[in-house]
Amino acid sequence: MPLDAVGVIEKLPPESREWDTRQEIPDLGMTFVPLRSGALAAIVPKLLDPRSEIATTTSIAAEMCDILVRDAERIENLRFLIDEVSDGPIVPLEILSMREIDQLLLSSVNAALQIVEADMAGVFLLEEGELVMRSCVGHRTAQTAHLRMHKGQGLAGQVLATGRPCAIDDYIASPLITHDFDTLAEKEGAYAALAAPLAIGGDIIGVLEVWARRRSVFVESHERRIVEVAKFVSIAINNAREFERQQEDVRELSEARFTLQGRLSAIQGARSFQQTLGQLLLEGAGLAAIIRLASTELGATTVVLSNEFDVIDAYPPIVQGQEVRDEVAALVKTKDPKLAELNFQKVGEKWAVLQSISAGDDQLGWLYVTMAYAPDMAVELAVGEAFLHIALCQVMERTADYVRSSEREEILWDLIEGSPASRLMAVDRSKWLRPQLEQPQRVLRGRLWDPEVELAGATGELVRSGRVRHRLLARLRDFMAAEGAGELVALRGNELAAIVPFTLLPKVRRIVDDINAIVFDFIPDVQPVWGVS
Repeated sequence: MPLDAVGVIEKLPPESREWDTRQEIPDLGMTFVPLRSGALAAIVPKLLDPRSEIATTTSIAAEMCDILVRDAERIENLRFLIDEVSDGPIVPLEILSMREIDQLLLSSVNAALQIVEADMAGVFLLEEGELVMRSCVGHRTAQTAHLRMHKGQGLAGQVLATGRPCAIDDYIASPLITHDFDTLAEKEGAYAALAAPLAIGGDIIGVLEVWARRRSVFVESHERRIVEVAKFVSIAINNAREFERQQEDVRELSEARFTLQGRLSAIQGARSFQQTLGQLLLEGAGLAAIIRLASTELGATTVVLSNEFDVIDAYPPIVQGQEVRDEVAALVKTKDPKLAELNFQKVGEKWAVLQSISAGDDQLGWLYVTMAYAPDMAVELAVGEAFLHIALCQVMERTADYVRSSEREEILWDLIEGSPASRLMAVDRSKWLRPQLEQPQRVLRGRLWDPEVELAGATGELVRSGRVRHRLLARLRDFMAAEGAGELVALRGNELAAIVPFTLLPKVRRIVDDINAIVFDFIPDVQPVWGVS
């Protein structure tokens, strides 16, 4: 007879919330088995002999349940990562799969050094209330590699105290920080510095800091990049620590009964599968290779579709995709596109799972997996890993597109406004644009102007969303390329710029009108004002 769960809970003694070992309750004729102390427990509707085989097996099963919950939390952390990287810079993804802390930290500071274009980088971890330098690159003195500081000391201590990123242009003269380490800064030749907190669940666990040995100003883009790197590093550290805890649990349960080995094997298999998928991503194998590996490993058909249900890639290859389109369209009607869980269901004679691929608010497409057998836990974990890596692959492609877009903008502003040396460097960086730049060019300069905003005396950027900005520039580049004007279009604040060949001068007025129409599609009520060189 099923238990009355509410009635049982009401009869439990108040101290049961603190129980972390199996407890027999003679008055109720049942056994209490904690799965997670104070949060999750199982009730066996009879008294178990502590020396019996079933009592031992129950305790082992409880410990294994805790491992499974931790693994599910790790997968959820990776889903959170997908959202976070959608608008950020490219960070080497091997950081996410590293399990050894020291190697992870070394890779992290090297990544920060390159992304922010600094001369020295270091990562501090919080140990017993003190920030301790755990990894450092680019330093000149051994003292830097063993640096320690308290809250409020130096730049890292200031970030620990405030919980916010901070940049200083002159380390020795800055009023924002204490000057406990000025002598060391002079030895290192450190001039400017930038730091961001490492945080997990709102708790600061350390600080990532970079230094420049030149007169340099860390601007908003640098701060945004270091914050994104810090988010990656924080999640990677959390994953590595969680992995260490899980490994310890697995070692303690290595002699558990063979009836539980199936579950443990499934978790280990999923982890191995994850590492293989991650290696494919690092090697640049792309979406097709990930789909092929997933299908081969699972003995399944794996299909990635667009938002309109067009087949992007599939393995085994699909000759006629209409049947798949119809199946997916039918399943979508019964599925919440924001649902995170992978839910298998029977579709005719096969089992299927449909999952939305998204990054933040952007729907990137659909993953559809079908197989001829009922999936077990190992298969569900493997499908979950395949989904995450397919989503990461698509987000990486979009992030790379963001970086290319930023590079085009920097080149154009340097060509238009830079010094002669900056212009020469911009031309050298734009070798792939040289056929366009070999022709005489006209410069179009525009300003996004909203009459209501101007009359109200307000200031600020009219395009505040990074995602809207990227889409607007992509649309403008496609238009300019179609007109034969190349792809050099840039937006900085409310300033819009483009270049067009002399040969298109008769069409400039129409081109400007079409650009205005495109801008209006994205930002209604804006009236760009233009000038032509």
